[in-house]
Amino acid sequence: SICLEFAPSAGRHADSLVLCRVAPAQRPSPMGGTTRLWHPKWFSRYLWGTIASIHLTGFVADQTYGIDRKKNPEFMWPWWHEIMRKKEKGEIPMDMPGYMLCKYRNEPEERWTAEREEEYGEFMGAMDAE
Repeated sequence: SICLEFAPSAGRHADSLVLCRVAPAQRPSPMGGTTRLWHPKWFSRYLWGTIASIHLTGFVADQTYGIDRKKNPEFMWPWWHEIMRKKEKGEIPMDMPGYMLCKYRNEPEERWTAEREEEYGEFMGAMDAE
């Protein structure tokens, strides 16, 4: 509580005026409730707090299991370079789609392959011959 005393300068007298104001959080509220679920700052507190918690949990998990989040310029894709070298040598046409060289194809890729088989059929097994 905040108290203000008004007293004569000579000292305290019995008739000095004392004013006390009770802070809003300490005031007894009607019907007995002082805490609200959705207070005025609920959005910033709970939404951003949840997002921060998710990011913090991810960071702790990365640190715990030693996951490295840096790019490695030395990382090579040998299968892709092999396809590109064959295209450069002319063993595979440059405009041949890469999905036609894959061993596994889903249903739409199977349909596309069947439609273009006469155009690229002779090159379909180019990656198998090694």
